[in-house]
Amino acid sequence: MGDAYFCWCFCVWKYKRRGPVYVTILLSILFQLHEDVFVLIKLTGLAFTVVSAMAVSSLLHIRRTNPGLNKSRFKLPIFLPILYLIVNISIGIFSIYDSPNDALLSVGLMALGIPIYIIGVAWKRKPAFIESGMYRTTVWLQKVLNVVQQETSPNCIEVSP
Repeated sequence: MGDAYFCWCFCVWKYKRRGPVYVTILLSILFQLHEDVFVLIKLTGLAFTVVSAMAVSSLLHIRRTNPGLNKSRFKLPIFLPILYLIVNISIGIFSIYDSPNDALLSVGLMALGIPIYIIGVAWKRKPAFIESGMYRTTVWLQKVLNVVQQETSPNCIEVSP
């Protein structure tokens, strides 16, 4: 789960239960604040639609630009990801047409992740007071919540652009 794509504070695991504590607590609090569970289902559905469409689009882009990258024996006909992408985009369009306010809220919540990513991950040369504050907060939360940072797996394959 970390791999430098998430903010460091979301990548810690409960020591004994092996689960992402911060994200679970944050989502549980946010779910309790809303009175209508069906709106939450719509928000999650549209977010899943957008993220899966981006994933399949990136798969199609990588297949087109780097055709020799897939060295595995598993081959998938190209029409299946294209069909999935078409169905996924149509579900997203129907979801936006059905409830545009909920769709706007969902896109807005997803856009809130951009500054969090920029501050937490992409900004490498932070001022010293921010670095020390983040470190002290991390140590304090690790002690209070009894969590540890996730270990990196040596089996990961890095692909350079």
